[in-house]
This record gives sequence, structure tokens and C-alpha cells, in this order.
Amino acid sequence: MITGGCLCRGTQYRSASAIVSGGLCYCRDCQYVSGGGPGAVLVLNADGLTFIKSSLRDFRSAADTGVEVNRQFCGDCGV
Repeated sequence: MITGGCLCRGTQYRSASAIVSGGLCYCRDCQYVSGGGPGAVLVLNADGLTFIKSSLRDFRSAADTGVEVNRQFCGDCGV
């Protein structure tokens, strides 16, 4: 079981899914989002993901490749 949440605890989640993959992304967008370093990525199956509490907001942008990227973050604290 993986559990986590944002800084203000406005968004909390848990997942019973196995980790599919993970890594670090060094694209310019991920560097902006992370504050300069790489963006950490963890891939899980969505069917095992449950939001206990959620104030998520979406931000959509185009990656360098032109593919649309959807980032979600807490609408209250921004994490």
C-alpha cells in the first residue's frame, strides 16, 4: 500500500496497485515544475488508486514533442 498527499493535506491518496515504473525526467517543463531539478515520476495502475481527499486542479500544456501534458496539483497549496 502506497499513501501520500500534498503539503496542506488537502489532497490525500492511497494505492494498492503495484508500481509499473518510475524515473526522473529532465525536460524543461519538468525542471520548471520541480524548481530546477528533474521531475520524479512514478507510474501506477489507475484502477488501484483512491483519493481519500482531493482538491486537485489541472494544468495542460504542450511538451517539446507537441504531445499534450496534463499535470495535476493541489488547488490550495500547489503541491
